[in-house]
Amino acid sequence: ILKNQQAGIVTWAKRTAGITPEAERSVLARVNKMTDVLTPENEDAFLEDLAAHVLGTTVTMEEAGNITSLAHQVTKKKDAMKEDFTFPTEQERMDYGLAAISFRNYYNELLNAAEKMTLLEHLKHPLLTLDKTIHNVLGLTKSMLATLDDSAVGTQGIKTLLDDAANTLMLKPTHQWWSNAWRTFPDAAKTWAGKEVSDVVDAEIVSRPNALNGLYKKHKVAINVMEENYPEHLAGVPVVGRFLKGFETAFASFQKRNRADTFDALINIAKAAGKDPFSSDIEGFGKLANTLTARGTLEVGRYNFEVIGDFVNLVTFAGRFMKSNIDFLTFNQIHSNMSPYARKVGMIKSLKGIAVIAIFLAIADALDPDSVEWDPTKSTFGGIKKGTVIYEPFKMFTSYVVLAARLLLGRYTSLAGKTTKLNTGEYGKPTKKDVLVDFLSGKESPPLRILDDILKGEMFGGEPVTVGGELKKIVTPIPGQTAVEYHKNPYVEDADKIAAMIAETFGVRTTPIKYPPRKQTATRRRRTARD
Repeated sequence: ILKNQQAGIVTWAKRTAGITPEAERSVLARVNKMTDVLTPENEDAFLEDLAAHVLGTTVTMEEAGNITSLAHQVTKKKDAMKEDFTFPTEQERMDYGLAAISFRNYYNELLNAAEKMTLLEHLKHPLLTLDKTIHNVLGLTKSMLATLDDSAVGTQGIKTLLDDAANTLMLKPTHQWWSNAWRTFPDAAKTWAGKEVSDVVDAEIVSRPNALNGLYKKHKVAINVMEENYPEHLAGVPVVGRFLKGFETAFASFQKRNRADTFDALINIAKAAGKDPFSSDIEGFGKLANTLTARGTLEVGRYNFEVIGDFVNLVTFAGRFMKSNIDFLTFNQIHSNMSPYARKVGMIKSLKGIAVIAIFLAIADALDPDSVEWDPTKSTFGGIKKGTVIYEPFKMFTSYVVLAARLLLGRYTSLAGKTTKLNTGEYGKPTKKDVLVDFLSGKESPPLRILDDILKGEMFGGEPVTVGGELKKIVTPIPGQTAVEYHKNPYVEDADKIAAMIAETFGVRTTPIKYPPRKQTATRRRRTARD
């Protein structure tokens, strides 16, 4: 009887999906130490304790049984998979994916429940409670600023849009960007209707061949992360939680699909070149896929700054997005641990994208002479003037070019066309340091921006610092702030205001040709926060 019980327990543990090798070894050791047959009096306590070792959290036997049942469903659905990690039908593939996500969700619920602190624990660890509260509040302010638009398609998705355009010009059209961009609309609508869109999106991704063969995991493709624009979920916001959740879901779903599609496309490129997708030839493809979809790795050469990732996220609005744009402009050559072949592919991606930008601007200038800003020391470099608004679809790249040009040439040009020299030595005149500080202040996170205002003694537009003013600034979504500023701007035509807000909604940055007094610096600063 004892041996049968031991064998049964080990079989149960091995069947539990997600068990780590360390946990399995722990189970074997504990079971082998059993000297007595389990009785009704001690069986539950022993098995619950054993389940905690297997699953990494304390669970009841009922919960362990539920996990086992869900894991069995995953295994059963996976049996339909063929040797090449595909399924006979799309329905069978999604059945497996949904079963896997159901297991993951239940398992995570147990982990989250176990990590919740009781009132007594909060009292015993006040500093930990304070740290979590501050982290959550700061994350919520960033999420609130990022909502109420579909900017991911034009901002985070710009590199795949450029790649699709380049492929089309080369008579090898791809439609990755479009196929993912249009789905943001039904994703938001279904979320507003109360459906869990994220589970379906995740199920579709975890059932792909490159998920099942382990390539996503091996190359650390960021398909199961909190996007930095939404560090805290908005579903719990009173009254408007579900409405805001729709925008968050659309953003996150676009990013997940786009990132997985980008990695899949890179693997197909490698296969076409005769490369083994499981070889070292494609080392770094995960980093490349992540950075091409707005999630750069915090590293420069052999220097890795991932350990201070939380700090970077605290002081910047979107640090990883900033790094991904720097990667694009440096032709994806400053990554560490990337194979020569991956660097070559990364360079080609950047060259193609930059070529498309140049062609686009050249065509725009040919169609409407003098509409394109070519002065690299002007903040609207690469922008296209239409009416009383300048449209800047490539602002996430051109802002770095403008910074470099100003520092190298030692001058800058205002929107009005006035050129000012830097480092003249005259008292009170701008310096290169001022230019750099102004650029960095435009990338500040909400809490750092408040600190900046307090240190300067004024908010944007020269208004005095007030609690109400600062709160309004960090909880009003950026689209709302932009709409108010356009509404108050007498120099922009009404039709242009509407056109500008539509462009902003889909991630195209805009700048009025003229600002009301004292608004110019502040508005430009706010606009560059997400670039």
